[in-house]
Amino acid sequence: VTYTKKSRMAEISELLNYIPKDRILLETDSPYLAPVPYRGQVNTPYLVEYVYKYVSEILQITSEQLSLIVDGNIRCLFNL
Repeated sequence: VTYTKKSRMAEISELLNYIPKDRILLETDSPYLAPVPYRGQVNTPYLVEYVYKYVSEILQITSEQLSLIVDGNIRCLFNL
């Protein structure tokens, strides 16, 4: 999602706000497609932080709140 062109930001924002919160999962595309601001570099799972920051800004929640949502969704999905 961090690769969104400026001309499509409104569409991505609308899409992210459309997705039910209990269906959101986030990941990195390691080792490829590092999120902005590391585009063009080798990606690592550590950089997922930038995906969380990006999505949380669009959803107007904190990264910590988003992390709790995603953690709950993972637990539900994998029956943990």
